[in-house]
Amino acid sequence: MKSLIFLWMFFIPSALMAKNTVTFYIGEWPPYTSEDHTKEYLAEVLVEESFHNQGYSVRFEYHPWKRGFSSVNLGNVDGTFPWYKTQQREKQFILSKEALFREKQVFFT
Repeated sequence: MKSLIFLWMFFIPSALMAKNTVTFYIGEWPPYTSEDHTKEYLAEVLVEESFHNQGYSVRFEYHPWKRGFSSVNLGNVDGTFPWYKTQQREKQFILSKEALFREKQVFFT
């Protein structure tokens, strides 16, 4: 069994501190994120509520995963989620201290 940890990643530009809207680039991954499935966006709800509790509004833009990753890395967007935690990502980004959720996956061959 493999335990998965879903994280959000941030590159926090100074502009983030000056505005009240946080923009995330995310991809299609039901039931965690979805532009097309109206009830399959669990991670989006958690992130949006967390930021609203801190006085921020949230905007989600749906893009291919690779574009979201590179856009955050370049500082063109505030954040992206959900991602697996890796050593490379820990060096490049500010990761949330707590996972959005944890799950176990089993693969059969």
